[in-house]
Formats: sequence, C-alpha cells, structure tokens
Amino acid sequence: MTEFHGGIIPAHMEVWTVTFGTESVGYEELDVMAPVGSAPADVRAIAAPIIAADYLPGMQIVDVSPFRGVTVRGA
Repeated sequence: MTEFHGGIIPAHMEVWTVTFGTESVGYEELDVMAPVGSAPADVRAIAAPIIAADYLPGMQIVDVSPFRGVTVRGA
C-alpha cells in the first residue's frame, strides 16, 4: 500500500496510479490527478507527457488503475 503525498485533492479530481517502464529498465508507479469520472484512456493522456518529460525515452504505460493506497486528509 502506498500513501499519496501530492497535496490537496480538489473535490472535482481523483487520484489514479499509472505503472510504466520496460522489462530491461524496470517499472515504476506514478500517481496523477484526473477529473472525477475519467476513463483510463484520459488518465494515460494526462500521464504520458509527464513520463516523456521526466523519465528515460521509450517508457511504456503498462497499467492504469484507480489509486489503491492511503489518501491522507488534513484538518
């Protein structure tokens, strides 16, 4: 289980986990916010430019799923 540290989640947004990488390099998870009711394809479209800009070239998205960790909510 992971914990989301991405700041405040606005009421109109939800967190998704995107798994990406390659067999030769390995795989990582990236948590991204998307509008409530987004489809996995919408989340891929949000995550793809982040992955392309911040990670090695050639990384492939292999899974997109609703966030299954713990969301820490402040008072």
